Amino acid sequence: EYGPPGVLNMSWPQAVAIFAQGNAAMYTDASSIYANVLDPTLSEVADKTGVAVFPAGPAGSIMYNVTSWGLAMPSTSKNKEAACEFIKWATSKDVVMKTQGEGAVPGARESVWADPAGAAAFPADWVAAVAASANGRGYDRPLVTAVTQARD
Repeated sequence: EYGPPGVLNMSWPQAVAIFAQGNAAMYTDASSIYANVLDPTLSEVADKTGVAVFPAGPAGSIMYNVTSWGLAMPSTSKNKEAACEFIKWATSKDVVMKTQGEGAVPGARESVWADPAGAAAFPADWVAAVAASANGRGYDRPLVTAVTQARD
């Protein structure tokens, strides 16, 4: 009733396109495609768009989680030490500073967000929303391992 037709089955690119064309009042974004909204060459609403945390409701304010890609190593790995060293390197402050600061790929290191060089590629309201979400929920929905069956 309050969203575009087919909203329950939309992909991220479809939803962001509707918002970027000015046909939706708000949009909850995955950080991987935020540029589609904030880049004036891609968005009709770039100059009218802001980033904020969800407002408090009757139960107060529960910050949303800051999502980030994760790395894991299977227990059956034959190269556990090498895998562990790679994960340490890939998630190190230096690497996250480079990918976030130079590549504008948001990371999950609070120390990088607190560094002006790490936050420089993002709008000030985005940086403030990330800071406000630092102590958010570990995950925003119940853990479901049978995802396909749950969605059906």
